[in-house]
Amino acid sequence: MYPCPEFYRDIPECMRPTPKQENIPHPIGIDFLVFPRLRDALVDRPEIYQKRKREFETNFTKLVRLQWPKSKPILVPNYDGEIESDPTFEAFAENLDHWALTDEWHEIYPEFSELVNRMKN
Repeated sequence: MYPCPEFYRDIPECMRPTPKQENIPHPIGIDFLVFPRLRDALVDRPEIYQKRKREFETNFTKLVRLQWPKSKPILVPNYDGEIESDPTFEAFAENLDHWALTDEWHEIYPEFSELVNRMKN
C-alpha cells in the first residue's frame, strides 16, 4: 500500500490507516474520513455507509470543519513577496483536535456522535 516508509511517515497520523482498515475489506471512501474511530466504526458496519453512501459523503464534506482561527489568513506573503500557506497551517490541519463536525451532523448521525469532535461555538 505504501511505496516506502518515508511516504507513510508523511501521512498525518490521524489519516493513517487503522489496523481494521488494513485487515478488513471495506468501501474505499471510508479511508478518506479524518476521524479514525469513525472509520473503524464504518469498517465494522459497512452497510450503514453503503446504504446511504452519497448522503453520508455529502453530509460529511458539507459539515466537517477545520477550526482554523477566523481572524488568521491561510495564505500569506513569504519573504520574496510570493503567496504561500501560513507556515503553521499544515501542522494545525494535521492535528485531529482541530477538526470537528457541526451540530447538524451530530443530529443526523447520533450513533456516531461520540466518535468525532463536535464543532465549538
